[in-house]
Amino acid sequence: MLQKVTTTGIFLLLAIYTFAQARTLEYTPAFYPELNSVDLEDIDINFLGLSLYHFNNEGSEILYRLQFMDDSWSDWKYLKRDEHGIGINDRKAYAATPVKEVIKAFQLQTNDPLINPKARIFISYKNNDQIISTTARGFDCELPEYCDRTCWCKDCPVDSTPEFTTPTHVIVHHSAGFNESDNFKEVVAYYYDLHVNTNGWDDIGYNWLIDPNGVIYEARPDGFQGAHFSCINENTVGICLIGDFTDQLPTDEALETLVNLIGYEASAHTLDVTMETYHLTGDFILPTIAGHRDSSGSANACSGTECPGNTFYPTLESIRERVADLPCYNGEISNNEELLIGTIKVSPNPFARSIYIDGEEKASYLLINSKGQFIQHLQAQVENDLSYLPKGLYFISTQGKVIQSILKK
Repeated sequence: MLQKVTTTGIFLLLAIYTFAQARTLEYTPAFYPELNSVDLEDIDINFLGLSLYHFNNEGSEILYRLQFMDDSWSDWKYLKRDEHGIGINDRKAYAATPVKEVIKAFQLQTNDPLINPKARIFISYKNNDQIISTTARGFDCELPEYCDRTCWCKDCPVDSTPEFTTPTHVIVHHSAGFNESDNFKEVVAYYYDLHVNTNGWDDIGYNWLIDPNGVIYEARPDGFQGAHFSCINENTVGICLIGDFTDQLPTDEALETLVNLIGYEASAHTLDVTMETYHLTGDFILPTIAGHRDSSGSANACSGTECPGNTFYPTLESIRERVADLPCYNGEISNNEELLIGTIKVSPNPFARSIYIDGEEKASYLLINSKGQFIQHLQAQVENDLSYLPKGLYFISTQGKVIQSILKK
C-alpha cells in the first residue's frame, strides 16, 4: 500500500497555548517531496495525540509516522477514521494511536488530494502531580466523587447550545488508547480537543470518562445529548473507560467505578439494568446497559465499531449483574412494593414552563437539581410553575428517594 502514496508533508512542533498544562497546534498541510525534521529542545513535553480532518466526499487513506528525540522514525501507520459518526459539515476525521514518547516531528502521506485538510497535534507537559478536585451529589446510588470540568481543563467551555435528552439507555465505550498515563486529566483534555477541534462537535462526545485508577471525569453534563453512539445519540448516557480493551480488561478500580456510576444513572433515571428495551431513535431493541458496538443492530446507525473492545465487551453482562446487586439499586428500583409508594406521572416531560404531578396529594415532593441541591417543594394535583428554571435536567424525590427525572427545555 505504501508505494501508492505519493505526497508527503512534514509538520514541526511550533505551538500556541490553549490549556493550562497542555498546548495544541493546527496546520493546513502543505505536502513536500522531501523529508525534513526540526529538533524540539523542550524535553519536558509528552506527545499525546495527532489528528486530522478534511472535507472530501469520501474518506482517504492517510498514513503517518513520528520522529523521536533520538532521530529514529516510527513505522508508517494509518490514521484511523473516527468511528462515532460524521463531524459537522460532513468533515472526515481521523486520529493516530496515542503515544507517550516525546517527538520532534511527524510526517503524513496520502495518495488522494485532500479538500481543506487541517492537521492537529496535542501535547502536554510531564506532570506526575495529578491533583483531583472532586464534588459529589446526594441520591440513592450516589454518584461517586468526580473530577469536574474545571479540574481537567479551566478553558474548555460546555456546549452553549445543547440538545437535551432523557436517558433510557447507558452506552459503555473504551477510548482505544492510554491504558497508562502520568496525567489522565491531560488525556481527557486531549479527547476534548480531538472531539471539538478535529471532529467539529460542540463538546466532548461522552457524558463521563473513567480512568484506570477509577477516577471519574465530568464531560457533557447530565441531560445533555452526547456524540458517541453512531448518530443515534438521543436518550443515551455515554460512559467511556480510558484505555484500549481489545486484548485486555479494564482495571478492577475502573470496573468498580463503572458499576457505581451506572448504578447512579440507573437509579436517577429509573432504568432496569437487566432488561432489553426499545430505543426510539435507533428503532430497535437494545440492552439498557449496552456497548457502543450494539449500535450495529439499528438500521439508523451511521457507523460500525468494535468499541468497547473484544475483551471487555463480553463482560458487560457481569457489569449488569453487579449493578443489579447494588443495595441502593435494589432499594429504589427492584423492590416493586417500595417503588409503587412513590410512583408518579409528570406531564409534560420535557416541559417548558410548568409541570403537573399526578401523585399522592398529601405527599411531600422535592425538586432537586443535577448537583443534588434542593430547589423547591412541589405539589401534586396542581400546576407547578417552573418557568424561572434554566434549561437542564432535574429530579423529583419523595421519602428520601429520587423517583423521577424531568427535563426543562
